[in-house]
Amino acid sequence: GVEVADLDPATVAAAIAKTSAAVESQRQQLKAAADAERKAVEAEAEHALAIEARDGAMRNIEAATSQQTDVASRRAEIGPLAGRVEVLKIELEKARENAASRSRLADVDGLIVSARDAVVIAQEAYESTLRRFVLSTAPRLAAELRDGEPCSVCGSLDHPAPASLDDGDVVEHDEVDRARAAWTDAETALGRLVTESEGLRSRLGELADESVESVAARVASAESESASAANAVRELTELDKRATQLAESLKQANARHLEALTTATELGGRATTERAEARRLADVVAAIDESALGARSETLQELTPISERLAQLLSDEAGTRGLRDRAENDLAAVLLSAGFDSVDEARGAMLDIEIEQAYRRALEEWTTEVTTARAVLTELQSLGVPDVRPDVEVVAAEVEHATAMALNAANAHTTAVNAIESCRASLESIRAESSGSAELRRAYKTASEVYRTCNGEAGAKIKLERWVLAGELDRVTVAANVHLARMTNHRFSLRRDTESRGGLGLEVSDAHTGRPRATASLSGGEQFQASLSLALGLADVVSLGGSGSGRTFEALFVDEGFGSLDPTALDQAIEALMQLHATGRMVGAITHVEAMKQSMHVGIEVRRLADGGGSTLTVNP
Repeated sequence: GVEVADLDPATVAAAIAKTSAAVESQRQQLKAAADAERKAVEAEAEHALAIEARDGAMRNIEAATSQQTDVASRRAEIGPLAGRVEVLKIELEKARENAASRSRLADVDGLIVSARDAVVIAQEAYESTLRRFVLSTAPRLAAELRDGEPCSVCGSLDHPAPASLDDGDVVEHDEVDRARAAWTDAETALGRLVTESEGLRSRLGELADESVESVAARVASAESESASAANAVRELTELDKRATQLAESLKQANARHLEALTTATELGGRATTERAEARRLADVVAAIDESALGARSETLQELTPISERLAQLLSDEAGTRGLRDRAENDLAAVLLSAGFDSVDEARGAMLDIEIEQAYRRALEEWTTEVTTARAVLTELQSLGVPDVRPDVEVVAAEVEHATAMALNAANAHTTAVNAIESCRASLESIRAESSGSAELRRAYKTASEVYRTCNGEAGAKIKLERWVLAGELDRVTVAANVHLARMTNHRFSLRRDTESRGGLGLEVSDAHTGRPRATASLSGGEQFQASLSLALGLADVVSLGGSGSGRTFEALFVDEGFGSLDPTALDQAIEALMQLHATGRMVGAITHVEAMKQSMHVGIEVRRLADGGGSTLTVNP
């Protein structure tokens, strides 16, 4: 029953705003109390988590400390064994070498027994063949006698009772030579085995008297100790890594514990503060009726749009009245300026709609034509069309010149295209030739590399002949060291010096100093021993090579040098020559040393005549 005009929108709005502010204040208080309770709960939960993190960090510290103690204990336990790993490797290698040498010694000793039997058999065969040869000599010569021809033995022309063979076949000299060669070969093989046995026994020492199984057991024991040491080294490495990791873990655990302790303290204070604030706000909102507050809020929500609509309607009414008054004033002014007294009079003066449309179409057509003409003019100006008509002859000449240039360009293009096609054909031919010659080029490259390697230009940069000589020199020094060790009581040994004279020089290893030295640093006697050893070694190598070609070299002559030796060295040299002789070789020593004459059989003796006018030569069988 209340008219809209009687309502004061401002009063209504102010009353609604005041009530809304009161309601909003109470709602904010309730929200603040709820937020404070939530923050208190969250702070208490975070504080509990921080305490748990602090306790977990302390447990990690205790675990890492315990593991560090275990690692240190284990490291102290296996450290000494790991420290002996290199020594045990050397001992294992030595044990393996000894086992191989002891096994070889057992084989060689067995072969020596067989070789001695073979020497006895070969000697008996030779002696039997020689006896048969001697017994068959006279019958063999008698078979060659002819009546009237002189005997090759006595020269007689009469042959009254020629000898005859009682039993068996005639033995030729070739059979004796073969039997002697077989005996020599057997003795040579025996000598080599004896030399090898002596070398092995010298190298083994006391182990030579132990059984093969005992020496093999030493290898197994050394392998076990070496494996244990290697495992200890690996475990020690892992323990070091573990110790580093534990130290870092302990450092991080201490840092986390300190951080967690600080965080727990801070969160404990914060939880206490948040809980106190929550209790205070709970006391503040204890008197607020939330259900009544909700009802008031709903009523305000209904009244607010109604109040706003009332204000809008009143405002729209006032605006509409103003617009109507201004429109009436404007219409009166327009009629007055146009000379009309009323609206009806103005409507009577208006044109017919069809005529107005015809005028509009004519105007649009004229506007289109002007626009098109302006566009054409702009295009001609952009093309550079002059305002004055140009000279046609000049333009024709320019066209002719441009045509000639275009023709030349076309010819050049054709030439370039042809050249490109020719190049493509040549390229395809080259590719086909390259593909077809790939195998030949690979063969050439291989042959070139082989040639450069053999010529000393690639690889080890050693020529083929020098490489072969170096290999032969290694064989000679290996054979020579067997004799040199016997002569020098295993003090000296020779080896090839790969750093001097193209790898064909020699140097001496001195067991007393443990270091190599130059051959020039040897004394005169030592140099003679080295030279004699090389000669003997060369004889061994050449003899082996000769056997392969079907020939043997059984003689060795040594010219002087014995006078530079002391008695011990002289005895060792004589012993080496005697052992060489025992293998079946003929050894000749040319010397004036009396000890040599007393120790060795004098085959040919040269004595000066008393008058100094010459000498006598005595051959001792």
